[in-house]
Amino acid sequence: GNLIFADTAIRDTVVITHSMGNLIFAEALRQGTCSLENTSKWISIQAPWQGSKAAPWVSNICSNHTSSRLLRWLAGELQYCDPDLPGQVYRGYESLRPDFPGLQNLIPVAQANVHRALCGSSAYGLQSSYSAALEALALEVKYGEHNDGMVAVSSFTLPGASYEGHYSAPFYLAHINHADGTCRVGNGVIKKADRLPCDWLSSAVQNVTEIVFV
Repeated sequence: GNLIFADTAIRDTVVITHSMGNLIFAEALRQGTCSLENTSKWISIQAPWQGSKAAPWVSNICSNHTSSRLLRWLAGELQYCDPDLPGQVYRGYESLRPDFPGLQNLIPVAQANVHRALCGSSAYGLQSSYSAALEALALEVKYGEHNDGMVAVSSFTLPGASYEGHYSAPFYLAHINHADGTCRVGNGVIKKADRLPCDWLSSAVQNVTEIVFV
Protein backbone atom coordinates (compact mmCIF):
# COMPACT_ATOMS: atom_id res chain seq x y z
CA GLY A 1 0.00 0.00 0.00
CA ASN A 2 0.95 3.67 -0.10
CA LEU A 3 3.01 4.99 2.78
CA ILE A 4 1.82 8.30 4.22
CA PHE A 5 4.19 10.33 6.36
CA ALA A 6 2.39 12.93 8.45
CA ASP A 7 5.58 14.33 9.93
CA THR A 8 8.27 15.31 7.45
CA ALA A 9 10.47 17.29 9.84
CA ILE A 10 14.13 16.29 10.07
CA ARG A 11 15.24 16.33 13.71
CA ASP A 12 18.52 15.61 15.52
CA THR A 13 20.24 14.77 12.24
CA VAL A 14 23.16 16.00 10.16
CA VAL A 15 22.32 16.02 6.46
CA ILE A 16 25.42 15.89 4.25
CA THR A 17 24.93 16.72 0.58
CA HIS A 18 27.50 16.55 -2.23
CA SER A 19 27.32 18.12 -5.69
CA MET A 20 23.87 17.61 -7.27
CA GLY A 21 22.61 16.23 -3.96
CA ASN A 22 22.62 19.84 -2.71
CA LEU A 23 20.15 20.86 -5.41
CA ILE A 24 17.90 17.88 -4.73
CA PHE A 25 17.77 18.56 -0.99
CA ALA A 26 17.31 22.32 -1.43
CA GLU A 27 14.38 21.74 -3.78
CA ALA A 28 12.82 19.30 -1.30
CA LEU A 29 13.02 21.99 1.38
CA ARG A 30 11.69 24.65 -0.99
CA GLN A 31 8.68 22.56 -1.95
CA GLY A 32 7.97 21.59 1.65
CA THR A 33 8.59 17.90 1.01
CA CYS A 34 10.59 18.02 4.23
CA SER A 35 11.76 20.63 6.72
CA LEU A 36 14.92 21.06 8.74
CA GLU A 37 14.37 21.55 12.46
CA ASN A 38 16.81 23.67 14.46
CA THR A 39 18.15 20.51 16.11
CA SER A 40 19.49 19.41 12.71
CA LYS A 41 22.31 20.71 10.54
CA TRP A 42 22.93 20.80 6.82
CA ILE A 43 26.51 20.34 5.63
CA SER A 44 26.88 21.32 1.99
CA ILE A 45 29.81 20.00 -0.07
CA GLN A 46 30.73 21.38 -3.50
CA ALA A 47 27.26 22.61 -4.42
CA PRO A 48 26.74 23.95 -7.96
CA TRP A 49 24.32 26.71 -6.91
CA GLN A 50 24.92 28.58 -10.16
CA GLY A 51 25.18 25.41 -12.25
CA SER A 52 28.30 24.22 -14.02
CA LYS A 53 29.81 24.99 -17.40
CA ALA A 54 30.82 21.34 -17.50
CA ALA A 55 27.20 20.18 -17.64
CA PRO A 56 26.60 21.05 -21.32
CA TRP A 57 30.15 20.05 -22.25
CA VAL A 58 30.10 16.46 -20.93
CA SER A 59 27.72 15.50 -23.74
CA ASN A 60 30.83 15.70 -25.94
CA ILE A 61 32.27 12.80 -23.99
CA CYS A 62 29.12 10.70 -24.17
CA SER A 63 28.77 11.26 -27.92
CA ASN A 64 32.46 10.37 -28.47
CA HIS A 65 33.31 13.88 -29.70
CA THR A 66 36.53 13.67 -27.74
CA SER A 67 39.47 11.35 -28.23
CA SER A 68 40.64 11.74 -24.64
CA ARG A 69 40.86 8.42 -22.83
CA LEU A 70 41.07 10.30 -19.54
CA LEU A 71 37.75 12.02 -20.12
CA ARG A 72 36.04 8.84 -21.30
CA TRP A 73 37.32 7.10 -18.16
CA LEU A 74 36.00 9.96 -16.01
CA ALA A 75 32.57 9.78 -17.67
CA GLY A 76 32.36 6.08 -16.89
CA GLU A 77 33.65 6.42 -13.35
CA LEU A 78 31.23 9.22 -12.44
CA GLN A 79 28.36 7.77 -14.51
CA TYR A 80 27.73 10.76 -16.77
CA CYS A 81 26.41 8.86 -19.78
CA ASP A 82 23.02 7.17 -20.03
CA PRO A 83 23.46 3.60 -21.34
CA ASP A 84 19.82 3.53 -22.46
CA LEU A 85 20.29 6.66 -24.57
CA PRO A 86 23.61 6.29 -26.39
CA GLY A 87 25.48 9.55 -26.81
CA GLN A 88 23.49 11.38 -24.15
CA VAL A 89 24.10 12.29 -20.53
CA TYR A 90 21.72 11.26 -17.79
CA ARG A 91 18.85 13.75 -17.75
CA GLY A 92 19.60 14.63 -14.16
CA TYR A 93 22.74 16.43 -15.33
CA GLU A 94 20.54 18.83 -17.30
CA SER A 95 19.69 20.49 -13.98
CA LEU A 96 23.36 21.48 -13.66
CA ARG A 97 23.30 23.71 -16.73
CA PRO A 98 23.89 27.35 -15.70
CA ASP A 99 20.70 28.43 -17.50
CA PHE A 100 18.50 25.70 -15.98
CA PRO A 101 15.20 27.21 -14.70
CA GLY A 102 14.85 27.14 -10.95
CA LEU A 103 18.49 27.19 -9.88
CA GLN A 104 18.23 30.75 -8.59
CA ASN A 105 15.28 29.74 -6.41
CA LEU A 106 17.50 27.37 -4.45
CA ILE A 107 20.10 29.89 -3.32
CA PRO A 108 17.87 31.58 -0.69
CA VAL A 109 16.98 28.12 0.67
CA ALA A 110 20.67 27.33 1.05
CA GLN A 111 21.43 30.71 2.61
CA ALA A 112 18.77 30.12 5.24
CA ASN A 113 19.65 26.52 6.07
CA VAL A 114 23.26 25.59 5.29
CA HIS A 115 25.26 25.29 8.51
CA ARG A 116 28.69 24.55 7.02
CA ALA A 117 29.98 24.38 3.45
CA LEU A 118 33.01 23.00 1.63
CA CYS A 119 34.20 24.23 -1.78
CA GLY A 120 37.12 23.17 -3.98
CA SER A 121 39.50 25.44 -5.88
CA SER A 122 41.84 22.99 -7.67
CA ALA A 123 40.95 20.71 -10.57
CA TYR A 124 44.02 18.57 -9.84
CA GLY A 125 43.34 18.59 -6.10
CA LEU A 126 44.77 15.89 -3.86
CA GLN A 127 46.83 13.44 -5.87
CA SER A 128 44.61 10.54 -6.94
CA SER A 129 43.33 8.67 -9.99
CA TYR A 130 40.87 11.54 -10.54
CA SER A 131 43.46 14.33 -10.60
CA ALA A 132 44.61 14.23 -14.23
CA ALA A 133 41.12 13.53 -15.57
CA LEU A 134 39.45 16.43 -13.74
CA GLU A 135 42.29 18.74 -14.72
CA ALA A 136 41.81 17.66 -18.35
CA LEU A 137 38.09 18.37 -18.07
CA ALA A 138 38.76 21.83 -16.64
CA LEU A 139 41.08 22.64 -19.53
CA GLU A 140 38.41 21.62 -22.05
CA VAL A 141 35.58 23.49 -20.32
CA LYS A 142 37.63 26.70 -19.83
CA TYR A 143 36.03 28.00 -16.65
CA GLY A 144 38.11 31.19 -16.60
CA GLU A 145 38.43 31.01 -12.81
CA HIS A 146 39.44 28.63 -10.04
CA ASN A 147 37.39 25.44 -10.05
CA ASP A 148 37.37 21.86 -8.77
CA GLY A 149 37.25 20.33 -12.23
CA MET A 150 33.45 20.14 -12.30
CA VAL A 151 32.26 23.39 -10.73
CA ALA A 152 33.69 26.93 -10.57
CA VAL A 153 34.29 28.64 -7.24
CA SER A 154 31.81 31.41 -8.08
CA SER A 155 29.08 28.77 -8.37
CA PHE A 156 29.90 27.18 -5.02
CA THR A 157 29.95 30.25 -2.85
CA LEU A 158 26.81 31.47 -1.13
CA PRO A 159 26.17 35.22 -0.96
CA GLY A 160 26.98 36.63 2.46
CA ALA A 161 29.13 33.69 3.57
CA SER A 162 32.83 34.17 4.30
CA TYR A 163 35.00 31.33 2.97
CA GLU A 164 38.46 30.64 4.40
CA GLY A 165 41.32 28.33 3.46
CA HIS A 166 41.62 26.61 6.83
CA TYR A 167 39.83 23.39 7.75
CA SER A 168 38.62 24.89 11.03
CA ALA A 169 36.45 27.41 9.15
CA PRO A 170 32.70 26.69 8.88
CA PHE A 171 32.84 27.76 5.23
CA TYR A 172 35.96 26.12 3.87
CA LEU A 173 37.58 26.86 0.50
CA ALA A 174 39.97 23.95 0.09
CA HIS A 175 42.64 23.12 -2.48
CA ILE A 176 40.73 20.02 -3.63
CA ASN A 177 38.87 18.73 -6.67
CA HIS A 178 35.29 17.52 -7.04
CA ALA A 179 36.12 13.92 -6.12
CA ASP A 180 38.19 14.89 -3.07
CA GLY A 181 35.15 16.41 -1.36
CA THR A 182 33.71 12.91 -0.90
CA CYS A 183 36.79 11.90 1.14
CA ARG A 184 37.34 8.92 -1.13
CA VAL A 185 41.09 9.64 -1.06
CA GLY A 186 41.24 10.92 2.51
CA ASN A 187 43.27 14.04 3.22
CA GLY A 188 45.96 13.30 0.68
CA VAL A 189 49.72 13.22 1.22
CA ILE A 190 50.40 16.92 1.77
CA LYS A 191 48.96 17.81 5.18
CA LYS A 192 48.30 21.51 4.72
CA ALA A 193 45.43 23.44 6.29
CA ASP A 194 43.80 24.05 2.92
CA ARG A 195 43.94 20.35 1.94
CA LEU A 196 42.18 18.59 4.80
CA PRO A 197 38.59 17.97 3.68
CA CYS A 198 38.13 14.90 5.88
CA ASP A 199 39.36 16.66 9.01
CA TRP A 200 36.88 19.45 8.24
CA LEU A 201 34.05 16.96 7.84
CA SER A 202 35.01 15.01 10.96
CA SER A 203 34.91 18.12 13.09
CA ALA A 204 31.49 18.98 11.69
CA VAL A 205 29.89 15.68 12.72
CA GLN A 206 31.39 15.20 16.18
CA ASN A 207 28.95 13.88 18.77
CA VAL A 208 26.29 13.22 16.14
CA THR A 209 24.18 10.06 16.22
CA GLU A 210 22.21 10.41 12.96
CA ILE A 211 23.84 11.25 9.61
CA VAL A 212 22.13 11.23 6.21
CA PHE A 213 24.05 11.46 2.93
CA VAL A 214 22.44 12.91 -0.21
